[in-house]
Amino acid sequence: MLPLSLPVLLSSLIFSINGTLKVFDSVVALTNGGPGTGTTPLTLYMFQSSFTYSEYGYGSTIALLLTVVCLLVSLAVYRVSRRDNTES
Repeated sequence: MLPLSLPVLLSSLIFSINGTLKVFDSVVALTNGGPGTGTTPLTLYMFQSSFTYSEYGYGSTIALLLTVVCLLVSLAVYRVSRRDNTES
């Protein structure tokens, strides 16, 4: 049963990790970055840099970095879970 559900578990793991990296709305709604900058995730820092401090280049660099990190994490999870099908 587990080998048949492995693709679903793999996609759920990737979506969950990427969702954790890209959390924004719940942090803004609950703490707005916390006391000081204690709970400021990368996405909120990107938003504040771009639109509060008008540093659009820095904010877009953070967005690109976040995209690359999400891609690398997804590829790492995929590579770890991939099975070798070349065995006879």
